[in-house]
Amino acid sequence: MVGMRRCVAWAMAAALSAAVGCSDGDSSPDGQDSFDVLDADDETTLDDGVGDTEDAGDTSDTGDTGDTGDDGCTRRTCVDLGPVCGTFDDGCGGTIECLAGCGCTDESWETDCPPRPCETAVGCTGGNCDYAPVTCGASACVCRLASCDEDDLRSCGDELCSGSYCDPAPAFDGGRVTYGNVCRTELSGPCGLCGLGLLAGCDPDAGVFVCDDDHIRNGLGLDPAFVVCDPTSPFYPFVYMDTRYEGDDADGSRERPYATLAAATAGALLRGAHAIIIGGSPVFNERPEFVNGLSVHGGYTGLPDWLPDRSQRPTWSVPASLAEEDRLVGTVIEEITDPTTLSNLTFLTAPLALASSAEGAVNYGLYVRHAPALRLVRILVQPGEAGAGGDGEPGAPGANGAAGANGSNSRCESGGCPPACTSSLSAPGGAGAAATGGDRMTAGGAGGTAGFDSSMNPLPRSGADGSPGGCPVGGGDCTVAQGGMAAAGPGQAGESRSNVPGRPGAPGRPDHSIAVAGEGARWLVPVGRGGTGGTGAAGLGGAGGGSGFGDYHVEGSLGGCQCITGAGGGGGGAGGAGGRGGTGGWPGGWSIGLFAVDSTGLVVRDCEIHGGDGGSGGIGGAGGPGGNGGDGGAPGMAVPPGCGCGVSLDCGRTAGARGGRGGRGQDGGRGGNGAGGTSAATWCVGSTLVVEGATTFLPGEGGPGGRFAGTPDGEPGAQVGLAGNCVAETPAEAAVCNGVDDDIDGACDETAACCQGRTIPYIDACGAEPALECDDPCSAWSLVPPSEVCNGIDDDCDGLMDDGFRAVERHPTFSGDLTPLHSECTSGNAVSTGCNSAVNRWCEGRDCTTTGFGPVEASGDDVTVACLVAPPRITVGYTTLSTFDGRCGTGSGQERAGWYCNRAIHRYCLSQGWGSGFGPVERSDATGEATVVCLPQSMVEWVEVRQQTLEWLVSSCDRDNTNFWTLPCNSAIHRYCWSRGFVSGFGAVEWDGDEVSDRGERRRVLVCIKP
Repeated sequence: MVGMRRCVAWAMAAALSAAVGCSDGDSSPDGQDSFDVLDADDETTLDDGVGDTEDAGDTSDTGDTGDTGDDGCTRRTCVDLGPVCGTFDDGCGGTIECLAGCGCTDESWETDCPPRPCETAVGCTGGNCDYAPVTCGASACVCRLASCDEDDLRSCGDELCSGSYCDPAPAFDGGRVTYGNVCRTELSGPCGLCGLGLLAGCDPDAGVFVCDDDHIRNGLGLDPAFVVCDPTSPFYPFVYMDTRYEGDDADGSRERPYATLAAATAGALLRGAHAIIIGGSPVFNERPEFVNGLSVHGGYTGLPDWLPDRSQRPTWSVPASLAEEDRLVGTVIEEITDPTTLSNLTFLTAPLALASSAEGAVNYGLYVRHAPALRLVRILVQPGEAGAGGDGEPGAPGANGAAGANGSNSRCESGGCPPACTSSLSAPGGAGAAATGGDRMTAGGAGGTAGFDSSMNPLPRSGADGSPGGCPVGGGDCTVAQGGMAAAGPGQAGESRSNVPGRPGAPGRPDHSIAVAGEGARWLVPVGRGGTGGTGAAGLGGAGGGSGFGDYHVEGSLGGCQCITGAGGGGGGAGGAGGRGGTGGWPGGWSIGLFAVDSTGLVVRDCEIHGGDGGSGGIGGAGGPGGNGGDGGAPGMAVPPGCGCGVSLDCGRTAGARGGRGGRGQDGGRGGNGAGGTSAATWCVGSTLVVEGATTFLPGEGGPGGRFAGTPDGEPGAQVGLAGNCVAETPAEAAVCNGVDDDIDGACDETAACCQGRTIPYIDACGAEPALECDDPCSAWSLVPPSEVCNGIDDDCDGLMDDGFRAVERHPTFSGDLTPLHSECTSGNAVSTGCNSAVNRWCEGRDCTTTGFGPVEASGDDVTVACLVAPPRITVGYTTLSTFDGRCGTGSGQERAGWYCNRAIHRYCLSQGWGSGFGPVERSDATGEATVVCLPQSMVEWVEVRQQTLEWLVSSCDRDNTNFWTLPCNSAIHRYCWSRGFVSGFGAVEWDGDEVSDRGERRRVLVCIKP
């Protein structure tokens, strides 16, 4: 039998019946045995119902009128009721069957014979009622259990689980028990302990009907055999609650239930009850309070019937307004050491929209701590979305570079020769700005110093080069700012690093730590902040300006001297410091359904526990801007007051040049984006759960990692069902870092830097598509740039085009290669616009090259050219080029290609931010436009060489030749650059003029191409 008594005899627990003064624990004096499982009358049978001489009666003697139960209630007997027939209320919550008044006749049996459990009267024989089983679906309904109580179901058919049943449906009617004998096709309705269970099925193998009342039994902490089921008894262990009851006389009974959990809890504790039964599906927007040893059950219809109904679910929905610090905790259950069951309840929390400056707020649906005796049965937990992580802080700006010092004024002297006008007379150039302060900077070059040699020849001097300083990110080369040429050449500005920011910080990876708070409370702290962006490289220092050109004059036979030095060049400005990297974005908060702390033994049965969606990761902070380069120093005054410049002393070329401005520092890298928050259905800390029945653990979506264009996304949060060794069979996370999620918690190697084999693609600031790849889970993410394509573009954003490939020497022929591409390119016309075009066309698309220049050597039909990779070619009007050198153009007296156009193209490319350029590689007389090739600074190096050096290499590159655009000079330039380790070179792009009287000492600026 399953004990489906709804109005049957009840018994008190022995623990409630003990009284002071009775040595055997009985509540009655010795010699009288009361019903308390103690042999108080010193007989051999416990609670046998037979007393000593003072016993007024016994429970088996229906003629007795004085039988008294353990609760002091005097039961009625059949004698008390008189000659009656049927089953009656005994006045103490039980029933008695009386037969003394039973009798019938053939005429009156239908009214004389009362119905019995699943039996109906069919006639009368010899004054006795005849009964037959009730039929349901044409089948007789009989007891197929081992034995049946008056309210046990009868099976209608040949087997216990027949699918058709008779429910006796006993009910009181004026003290008499009547039986409704209702046919059922489904197993449902109350059953079990005190009628609070739910009939859940039939087990033919065990031969029993299944009653789901374990949660009621286990939650009482009492022996079910001695639970008092009379609702009117002070020992009844249940208190009732229904928010729909509006009376002011609530006492926790079925008829007058409490309306709030707080009132029900107080009432239960006052009377020593062990459980609260809640009717209906009320919703509470507050945090409930549960206490040790007091179970709470939903799943009942409530007033007036209190029938078991699993669709009824009291719900606590905790609002976001109750969030504190960095968390929202929904329901908290702590210190449960006595049997306590919660069943058929729902716990919710609201989503979090809290702004955070650190980790995102964690959303806990149900927080359980120190609760080893707690049982959760048919509990639904659904927390809301966790809070978003805060954004990183921007990096500090880089310091500005200092300005270069001004050059010294020109110096004049007159008088005897000597002591006036000696070679020691000079106008020093300004010092280059120093790299000072804690930020890394690059110094500027010193300005040129003007003076005289021992023969009193004026000596203008070039400015010094700028300091090389930092180099492009990822590259191994950098272009040094070239000092201004003698005779007032300006210093070149230092190279700027501002076009591409520093490397971004590594993206955050979802992880966690456990923080211990007061009284042993533990909380999960999200981990997964993005890394700090890299500090930008310093801009390069500006070069010093060249000094001016002086003059010297001897007057008369007395040898009077007049002289003036050139003005000193200005010092180059220091490069600006790189900006600091932004700090990383913070990780998103976690959303955890059940968080169990130090609660090994916690039972979770037939529950549905969800994790909410994790919070979004924060965005990394912007890198600080690079510092501006310092201004170049001004040149000294060309003609100071008092200088006697006139016919004999030429002061027209004494002006010096300004130093170059320092390059702007590189912006700092943006901080890495934070990881998304994890969604975990259940997370255990020092707890091993007992999982029973059809319990499910369902995580939500992991929060997205922080996202910002040009930086890799933070990793998304994980999705975790059970984690933290919640179940005994779950393997512990391996002590050795192996890149495997050993404990199946959604995070591999919780202390590792990344998960084996993971790759995070992103598009960086210069449009490249590198990736962060986890090659070694025990180290950190490593940058895996995309494959470099031979296209003249820095695909992998490392400061080098085509992985550092720049140029290569090639050997076409005139007849077979170049002349077919342009008819004017022949061995007799090797240096011409026709050959410029032919070489450009021949190199284009050959291997990794896109253009070229030359011929740089030629002998008969054999040609040497330089093919190289360059960015897309630029079309520019000759009118524009003529602004950089007036002798390059399409007008009368202007050249379309040649020495002066070399200089114009070089200066034009510099104005566009490039390092130099050559051409024209194509031209259109109709439109007056030229196609030129500008080269990045990282690809070229300016080299200053004396004219006589070129003559030593190729004698026919003559100093007296006014046209430097010749094959001998091309060859000399090529050989000079090649001897210095370069692939080739072109030029000259700048040169000394007549201001340097010694033509062999005149300087030429060449552009050498790096390999």
